[in-house]
Amino acid sequence: MTNRCSKSITVETIDSDGKECKVTDKCLKVPQNCHIKAKADNSASAMYYPFSGATKFCDDSKNTPEKERHNSDAPTPQNYFCDGQSAWDVLRELDDFKNDNNPPIAAQEKIDFTPNFLIYRQTSDKLNIVLVLDVSGSMSNVPSGAVNPLRQIVYSACIEYITDYVVAGDRIGIVQFNKHSLLLQSLITVTSTNKAEILQKVPNYASGGTSIKSGVQGGVAALGKAARGGIIILMTDGESDNNDLQQAKNIADSSGITVYSVMLTRDATPFLKAIADATGGQTYFTTGQTVSNNEQSVSEVLRSIGNIQEGLRSRTNSYSQRDIATQVSKNVVNILPRQKQTTQFWIDQYSISFSLIISTLVHPNTIQIELISPNGNQVDIKKFTKIDSTSNTIKITVSASVGKWRYIASSVSGSVNTRINVDVISYTNSPSSQISFTGKFKTTFIDFNKNIEAVKIESMLFIGDYAIRKAEVVAHVFLAGILVEKVQLNDDGIGADAFANDGIYSGYFSNITSNGRFTARFTAINYESKAFYSTIKQSDGISDHSNGCSPPSSEIKLLSPFERITAGNFLDVENFKQGVDYFPPSKVKDLKFTGVNTKEQVISFEWTAVGDDWNFGVATKYDLRKSSSSKSLRERFNSTTLLEGIENLKPRKSGEKEKFQMKILENCKDSFFVGLMVIDDAHRTNQSQFICTLCETFLKNKSRYLMNQKRVDQDENIVALGENGPSENPEQGDTDTYTNHDDSTQDLLEMSGENENHAAMNENHLSENQEQMQIDTNMDHENYKEINEGEEEEEATYVDKEFKVLLGGSQRGKDIL
Repeated sequence: MTNRCSKSITVETIDSDGKECKVTDKCLKVPQNCHIKAKADNSASAMYYPFSGATKFCDDSKNTPEKERHNSDAPTPQNYFCDGQSAWDVLRELDDFKNDNNPPIAAQEKIDFTPNFLIYRQTSDKLNIVLVLDVSGSMSNVPSGAVNPLRQIVYSACIEYITDYVVAGDRIGIVQFNKHSLLLQSLITVTSTNKAEILQKVPNYASGGTSIKSGVQGGVAALGKAARGGIIILMTDGESDNNDLQQAKNIADSSGITVYSVMLTRDATPFLKAIADATGGQTYFTTGQTVSNNEQSVSEVLRSIGNIQEGLRSRTNSYSQRDIATQVSKNVVNILPRQKQTTQFWIDQYSISFSLIISTLVHPNTIQIELISPNGNQVDIKKFTKIDSTSNTIKITVSASVGKWRYIASSVSGSVNTRINVDVISYTNSPSSQISFTGKFKTTFIDFNKNIEAVKIESMLFIGDYAIRKAEVVAHVFLAGILVEKVQLNDDGIGADAFANDGIYSGYFSNITSNGRFTARFTAINYESKAFYSTIKQSDGISDHSNGCSPPSSEIKLLSPFERITAGNFLDVENFKQGVDYFPPSKVKDLKFTGVNTKEQVISFEWTAVGDDWNFGVATKYDLRKSSSSKSLRERFNSTTLLEGIENLKPRKSGEKEKFQMKILENCKDSFFVGLMVIDDAHRTNQSQFICTLCETFLKNKSRYLMNQKRVDQDENIVALGENGPSENPEQGDTDTYTNHDDSTQDLLEMSGENENHAAMNENHLSENQEQMQIDTNMDHENYKEINEGEEEEEATYVDKEFKVLLGGSQRGKDIL
């Protein structure tokens, strides 16, 4: 057989003896003991399947044989994110391959093909962490809005971090630095008995100058042989000279460590970000305030880092039964004379205990806290309360019970007028039942004079290893302590979100109105118990023995009410100018063909509206065009044919469904592609999206064949005709409309736990997160049932036997090759 690339992948059905099976059932369902198998004699990678014969990437160059070319029309992530380019097209733009660097092996001479194996093993499933803490003189300053010096604030936050987020089995070290570094605690394995001794090594004094290079150097030295893969948390409020900072970056980068930088106050050098970025870490910013709704505290930042680190730990190590901390809520409460303030919060079913950590601006003994359990009883908290007058904090830790809790805050004397910050931290003892939550700006710097890109915000929400779906996730964006915008983050595969139902919630931030540093705090709530996760009981992955139809069984688990909160990193903006429309509409990701009505002679399309600025607001107009070539739409969009009537379609608000019908043309003989472009009020456009759709040819041909199979486009829910037409009930007979499932079916399927693409109902996908294969688009004569030529054309919608069907606009890569 001729070698094929992704443009011509085919599959076959075989039984346990390797003999061909006849496929006659709907949805390509194969008989028992038969399996769908990809014909694996492909010489180029399809980027989804481990073909043993693959020795090169698919390409689009003119000298590439037709069947080894990339299929730029397939609805795959490769085509969506790379605008239809092949893998090799993308690789050629990298420095490694530009200007014919590193030519293919076949083009080189005298190559030694003797394999060289490098064997790696995991030496430890624990974390190696070193706190590198600034103790220079400026750390004695009291931040604006705080009552304690910065050194005391950092000290208290580090005590909490080591207590709650460094677990038994981890190794930790502590280094202080000013002009020089000093090792306070060598790397030591944490146990239940030595934490108190470790906590005594945290510094709480300040003097001298600042050398960040000395701090990084001391941290790397403390890690020693564990430096590669080790973690440094670098906290400073100072500056260093440029040479010192560059050396610090080089030391960190070459050592193999990951640096999490914490910028304490606005005086801290922005170069800390360059150090963290070079090592794959993140940078956080805090003003040092302890009682603020709009500013991140040092404790919040360290909790966020702790959440990230928890995801790095092995879930099967010998210390898996441990208390894991996560922040549930945060509130600033105003204490008014002779008044009591009540605040509620949720404790979920996985918590074994929780703490209230109260930060005050006055002596903590003047604050009174009452705690009410879900059953309405007041909890006696006296023996569970620890008061630290040095750090002005109160910590109350009690056993958890599921439900809505309340705390009531007031002053002891009834005459105090102040504010307190109340953080609720919950603890679970099993990684598999921990609700983990993190968030960040994907873009952390924009210079509007140089590059304008979408500011994407991303959050991850999981329980154990499973993605939590249908939660309400919001990023609260602040500038100089003022709330700028609440960005709704979604996990629906639309707009900023790359893939639906993977636990990664995404959104765009476009409300940039000035230069400065934007910070974000993330919340995830499930007050109405709509969130759930799906557990796959068995999954063989894509293999030669996948049956290609029956999905793996799964179990749906609804989650009781919960809430989570976490701090994020920051975005720096420079050279922004008022009154300039910088942002175009977002790219439409779900343009799809939805049906043909032969009586009305129309073809229907549907997509989700995007906004004026990315996914915000309302766009100005649509430009929908057709062409026999997707390449023409991609490269010469304005030269292709405009679909009549699109100019009258007024865009809806972002997130709403758009529908459009085009008249069937008499002179249409072949399949065609449709491309959609969105235009805003400044005439900015997005990238167009394409689909290949059915043509009127099937209406004109006298030799008809009715498909005896039913297919669903995995992401876009396109249903092809079965033996009895589109109807699910054979008694209803044929109909003249070719369409997809309705919304009620979609809601039912979503709650069934399978991927929201309806593949579960039609049993033709391999798993929630796996790709599927379909019969080659040249449909076999045997897959059709000939019908009488004399039937009325309006009685059913037919597909010509020679027609190549490529339906839908999915970019998920899980449906058609």
